[in-house]
Amino acid sequence: MIDNPLDIKNIHRPLFDEFPGLKNIPWIPLMDGIPTPVQELENFSSRYHGYRIWIKRDDLTSSIYGGNKPRKYEFLLAEALKQGKKKIVTAGGIGTNHGLAAALFANALGLSSKIYMFDQPLTWSVQRKLLMYPVLGSEIKLVRNYAGLVFRGLGELLFHPKSFIMLPGGSPLFGLGSAAGSLGFVNAVFELKQQVDRKEMPCPEYIAIACGSTGSASGLILGCSLTGLDTKVLPVMVSESIVSNPKVIVKNCKKILNLMQKHDSTVPDTVIEPGEDFIFLDGFLGSTYGAVTEESQVAVDTVSELEGGCGFHLDTTYTGKACAAMMDFMENNESVHGGARATNMLLWNTYNSRDLGSFLKDSEMNPTRLPKQFQKYFKEELTCWGLKKCPSSTRQECPAFLSVEDRCWLVKAGASGNPASCKSCPVRNEIERKHYNS
Repeated sequence: MIDNPLDIKNIHRPLFDEFPGLKNIPWIPLMDGIPTPVQELENFSSRYHGYRIWIKRDDLTSSIYGGNKPRKYEFLLAEALKQGKKKIVTAGGIGTNHGLAAALFANALGLSSKIYMFDQPLTWSVQRKLLMYPVLGSEIKLVRNYAGLVFRGLGELLFHPKSFIMLPGGSPLFGLGSAAGSLGFVNAVFELKQQVDRKEMPCPEYIAIACGSTGSASGLILGCSLTGLDTKVLPVMVSESIVSNPKVIVKNCKKILNLMQKHDSTVPDTVIEPGEDFIFLDGFLGSTYGAVTEESQVAVDTVSELEGGCGFHLDTTYTGKACAAMMDFMENNESVHGGARATNMLLWNTYNSRDLGSFLKDSEMNPTRLPKQFQKYFKEELTCWGLKKCPSSTRQECPAFLSVEDRCWLVKAGASGNPASCKSCPVRNEIERKHYNS
């Protein structure tokens, strides 16, 4: 550990207990919400004979921004601080959770940030995130494609020595980049094993997780092997196959293992095999990264309907697709124990649930504060108040205004029951048309 600038109380990480030599890898405590809870989803489980469904609440990892990113940043941002960097530079789609998290943690650590972004299907959630960057003081730049990202990244390396380059998702890509961030998810499995040992949940036979840049999934897979948990990971492809596929996962697992063994000779050899250690699930991406699919929306809505009081929600880009794939897997695969006992399925929630409404409110929903190249993303109205042209005074009193849910009728349903008038509302029809065509 190089420092504790956020004054995090729980600085214990079980991975370091098992392999003390890993303490020599730069690391900084950023998470004030671990160990994240495991919860049984009883209502959801009742729909799937032979399964007990659980959720790992990584949405609560940090009060700054939850989800899977803080686990990676404890290692990646520590390296930036060790090198004396002043700016965090990273990339993602225009709705990137990683970029938003990077901006928030950079601010918390007294660093500046720059995010390079590429196109993805436009949703209200995407617009919502874009509006926050001027409030956070983060510099955002639009690029056309991955080639543009590489070109800009080389420019940062050559001409900005005080910038720390963090690859999209905080994971190695195309064989480049550090595997250190994935150590956060190896540690996460050691955290889970302690919860299993304390009987907070049974050992899961399966863990379903969204798989974008593969860093989180690779860490889980290697962690299950090193802890001895009799668990198969179900990585669900949510990015293009060039960056998310079984070969990349195996390669990244080797890279993580090599890093661990370099710092601690007691880390045992292990060979990761597709089919044995993990089952890669594809077919749920949709037309492109970030596309809203009917399956992902059904999964999001089903969990909200059955478990909406638990304090978390899923998104259609990552966790909704992971949940949809998990649902399909359970529908088409009987319990591994036959009728003897239920199979335990753990959904790893990588989506933030911390309230960011204050940043959105400070943005005044004003896209003109964004760089001109991003203002085009606000020409299409995707929200009820935009379509109805609600005045500011009305919006400020409306429960839908700051909600992450772009569908006003669901916000109303959560507050006062499902109003019948919403079924034939033209605003609802227009939002649904845009939602599923994105």
